[in-house]
Amino acid sequence: MYQYATPDTDKRAFGRRLRSFLYRGIVKNAIDSVVALMALIVLSPLILLISVRIKRDSPGPIFIQQKCKGLRGYPFRMYKFRTHKLISVRSNQGSKYVLRETYIGKILKEANLENIPQLFNVFMSDMSLVGPRPEPVKLTINNVDIDQVIPEYQSRRLVKPGMTGWARINGLRGPLRSFGDAVQRVSYDIDYTKYASLKVDCYILFKTLPFLKRA
Repeated sequence: MYQYATPDTDKRAFGRRLRSFLYRGIVKNAIDSVVALMALIVLSPLILLISVRIKRDSPGPIFIQQKCKGLRGYPFRMYKFRTHKLISVRSNQGSKYVLRETYIGKILKEANLENIPQLFNVFMSDMSLVGPRPEPVKLTINNVDIDQVIPEYQSRRLVKPGMTGWARINGLRGPLRSFGDAVQRVSYDIDYTKYASLKVDCYILFKTLPFLKRA
């Protein structure tokens, strides 16, 4: 049955959204920068070790850059450790180059460590520690632009994309393969944009830890 909103519930809802807006606009940015810098300093030996292992494993860059949309749809380059190498494969049509996962790349993916370089994006204010996962610049479903398929998708761009988020800890991660996947993930992302707070972010970061322990 429909419940009519009372003045008190309207005030509480407005208060929650106002606190969320102030947190996202001021406090969250400061926390992201400080925590990202501290994490980069603490993890610098690990980053160096992984970098050396990637270079020894196969030729190519240590980091790859992916073009993504950030806050309000502005484009930026997201950093990740390189987990693939380019190899030549012979076939009846001749030789062609394909991407193949490297040994260290498999380990990084299993341990969810390939995204560590995104701490640089957080420190540079392109991303946040917590938020909707970054989207590619050209995101389509069945060759149709995501904004045309799901108009509400634009609402998730009201906050910075994050290294982890509400959708991810609820099992919604990886590429969007269907309309249903997109709708479900967007609903979680929009919920986060409405009620983001320090308490919510701490909860999401805590729930993300098991993903880092899988390996």
